[in-house]
Amino acid sequence: MDDAADFIPFFEALAAGGFSPAAAAAAPTSLPPGFKPAHKWGIVGGSYAGAYVSWVTVKHGDLLAGTWSSSGVVNAIYNFTGFDAVVSTAVGDDCSDALREVMTAFEAAWTDPGQRMRMLTLFNASYGFHTAGDFGWMLADSAGMAPQYGSKSIMCAYLNSTARDTPASPPPPGAGHYLRGWAALEGFSAWTRSHYGDGFGSSCYYSTKCLAGSDAASKSDTTTWVWQCCSELAYWNVAQDKPGTSVRSAWVNASYFEAQCHAAFDAWDPTAFPDTFAFNARFGGAKPFVGEHPVFATQGSDDPWQGAGVGKSISDTYLAATAVCAGCSHCRDLQGSRADDPRELAETRDAVIEVMGAWLTI
Repeated sequence: MDDAADFIPFFEALAAGGFSPAAAAAAPTSLPPGFKPAHKWGIVGGSYAGAYVSWVTVKHGDLLAGTWSSSGVVNAIYNFTGFDAVVSTAVGDDCSDALREVMTAFEAAWTDPGQRMRMLTLFNASYGFHTAGDFGWMLADSAGMAPQYGSKSIMCAYLNSTARDTPASPPPPGAGHYLRGWAALEGFSAWTRSHYGDGFGSSCYYSTKCLAGSDAASKSDTTTWVWQCCSELAYWNVAQDKPGTSVRSAWVNASYFEAQCHAAFDAWDPTAFPDTFAFNARFGGAKPFVGEHPVFATQGSDDPWQGAGVGKSISDTYLAATAVCAGCSHCRDLQGSRADDPRELAETRDAVIEVMGAWLTI
């Protein structure tokens, strides 16, 4: 965080020099003591970067005129059961039931060697590449990213007896029935491979064995994210405690993620541990320590990450707005406007323009 404000003196010197190569070469690359910006600066970030700009404001708010944190996950949570709860609510009761069928079928198939091979083939995965928790995590993430990125209706269509053959144009609600048992697992495999690609089930990100390998970094550009979670932030998307409520396997729990972290990183740093309490004590967690420095946080009601963010204003200067609508998903307010945008999303963007414009005097 201390290095994050270095861009301000750099770009001010670059602008003063007409953005020439000479100006770039001469511009400072660190924050000089006592530096005061000559211009009003605002910073914007979404998702992890949305949290990051809030944390930068905690450290360097005196250098900033305003911050926009879109879907910013500012609160480090060890057992993040709220993620699964939002997935279940966002996709609706019938689709949630179908996802539970998928997870039940997965657990049954995993304990039967013959059925396990059949299931691995469905997801283009090889034997021995995953632990049980790995495979459950891969399935859960495939499901969770559907509402997260605005594709919940398509995923649910793949789990519907009538809609699965034309998932891009599903029939009206109530048509057909949601799949059960092995058929649900097959439908979910079709969704996963169609939407994320045939390589999704064999991604290093979902394999403890691969992450623990010496060449893991070359196999997955998400290894750094795994390290960030293992060493500091956790954000572990675990199953809910109450039986029958979760849309992910109970095998996806904190013990699974802890074991993965040890396997992947003990050789490098055996002391690594995501002390979320200590991290939140530094930056404020759900109520970031920005003081009077202005921040506008935005969320979407379909976003499973919203529970780690700020959804309601917490002060006169830390403002927040949550767009409540079907399709109001993760960082969607950062995307370009479209003619079919929900009214609630358009209103959130208008509010951002108004508030940030006032802070920056645009």
